[in-house]
Amino acid sequence: MGTTPTSVLRTVGLHPRPPAVPQHQRRLLRPARRRARRVLLVLDDPLLRRHRHLDSILTAALLAVAQATPVIRHTVTLYQRTAGYVAVTLVLVSNAGALATQAGVGLLAILSTVGIALAVYNIRRMQIDQHRKWMLRVWFYMGSIITLRLIMALAALVISAPPGSQHQAVACPELAHILGSAAAQAYPACATSPDGYAVVEANFDGNAAEVGAALDAAFPMALWLALFLHGVGVEVYIMLTPREHERLRRVSYERQLARGYAHPGSAGLVPEMVGDMDGWAPPVKAVEGA
Repeated sequence: MGTTPTSVLRTVGLHPRPPAVPQHQRRLLRPARRRARRVLLVLDDPLLRRHRHLDSILTAALLAVAQATPVIRHTVTLYQRTAGYVAVTLVLVSNAGALATQAGVGLLAILSTVGIALAVYNIRRMQIDQHRKWMLRVWFYMGSIITLRLIMALAALVISAPPGSQHQAVACPELAHILGSAAAQAYPACATSPDGYAVVEANFDGNAAEVGAALDAAFPMALWLALFLHGVGVEVYIMLTPREHERLRRVSYERQLARGYAHPGSAGLVPEMVGDMDGWAPPVKAVEGA
């Protein structure tokens, strides 16, 4: 059976036309729509996204330093908790602004977001030992952006050394932002097509655009290498600090026992829940003290 056109249904009254918006209401809605479009354009600005990422992650890093200070952690408990939630929120905001074309940046955002979610869940369940592990992983992952800059600068110097055959395609609006009116003269392709791309030599000793091209060329390699170094480094550090892990496991046991959890010492996301390992048992002293 064929379908009946909507115009025919409207003619016979079976598919009425939706009521039209009055003209005076349309005029009232136009300024609001224009303002909404302007807001979306501003929020989508790459420079604003970069500033949002830097502002958020730098503030979170400063809070993380205070979080890791034993004096603050043990004496100012309310600040330690509040600053922890603020730092977690800022890291998530920075991920929203930092997602770029390279898969490594997206991987960094996923690793840090998943790590924060697991850390928050474990601290809500008073599984302090696992909370410590995941927060260490998150901050090691986020710290890779510092190592990234160092590797990127060294790689840019190597790329710029003779014969220096590396080139990058750079958007003409970006070149105009960097070089101003000199962009069209330095790169004729931008004079004929202001919205196109120009080929820029990667040269750390050249003009600002060439320095940027050298850094951009080194960025993907530096990012993956930094992520690898920090990912391995944090696991080595966790493996070399078993006493601190065991101490916090006992603290978790005491707090979970006081709150009446079903499996004190293992109420959070612990490896024995899914892994092939024996269940954790509290030391004799901890049992007697409880």
